[in-house]
Amino acid sequence: MQLAFTSDEMGRPVLPGFSDEDHVRQWLPQGTDIAGAPASAFLPAVLSGPFAGLVINARSETSVFVDRAVIERLVDGQLPSFTEADAQLIQRW
Repeated sequence: MQLAFTSDEMGRPVLPGFSDEDHVRQWLPQGTDIAGAPASAFLPAVLSGPFAGLVINARSETSVFVDRAVIERLVDGQLPSFTEADAQLIQRW
């Protein structure tokens, strides 16, 4: 199995995650085999690779980018709630 990835506007690798199959098809219209996983599985994948963050529902009107720094804090249990600074790290893609 291989993880798919895309790049952000600075060329850094970003792991895409999707809320449903329709969003996967929108991102990759030519199709491919996919495997579903719970959202919690994406956080360690981002941190174990060279990823700058996670983009949720890439190429859709609802896509958002979650910076690696926010994911690190989520995994460490340091984000019980978001601050304004955290909100700036989560952007529309």
